Amino acid sequence: MGILDKIVGKKEKMDDSEALDAIATCPHTVMLPRWDRAEDIGHPEMATEYVCEACGSIMSPEEAREVEAGQADRLREITAVGKSEAVPEQ
Repeated sequence: MGILDKIVGKKEKMDDSEALDAIATCPHTVMLPRWDRAEDIGHPEMATEYVCEACGSIMSPEEAREVEAGQADRLREITAVGKSEAVPEQ
């Protein structure tokens, strides 16, 4: 344990099933493209993979397109859950 971990408090490491649950529930709202060749940078159609900024999952361009297509529905589900658990105004 490092000195900073002692001061701040070390976070517990997630087991594999918890990590998979976190990735499965992530809305993947920010997908960052990656390219194999420098000359392809800036051309989304040439991206070889996409990385979710929130959970770090790596997806193929096809998977990223599928995720992007369902983003609106996932965000509606997430916000609906948040609204139903909200404290009613007084």
